[in-house]
Amino acid sequence: DVDGEPAGPLVGHTTDNSTSIWMYTPADVEVEVRYGTDIAGDDAETAKAERIAVDDLNLCGQAWQATIAGLSPLTRYEFQVMINGEASPEHRGSFRTAPKETTRGRCFLRMSQTCT
Repeated sequence: DVDGEPAGPLVGHTTDNSTSIWMYTPADVEVEVRYGTDIAGDDAETAKAERIAVDDLNLCGQAWQATIAGLSPLTRYEFQVMINGEASPEHRGSFRTAPKETTRGRCFLRMSQTCT
């Protein structure tokens, strides 16, 4: 058994406009993620984390995933995981979104060999 002490957060798959934040906590809590380019400023938003089914893993705690969408490409974001509405420094982090995917152009490769 893994005890129910908080672990994480972990930044998951990140695209040009979204990411997911994973966390493990005691089973009887609520989890939200506060995020923005400056979470101390006025632009911070909150995403509610969803419980991840772990019944077959025999864990004492709960796994969570918060999906954050509507982000800007190539932008650094800060986040703070809130457990029962409380923040702690060890549950804080940052991530950078990927560049915007563009239409792929043509690429030519020319090779030659010189024999002497």
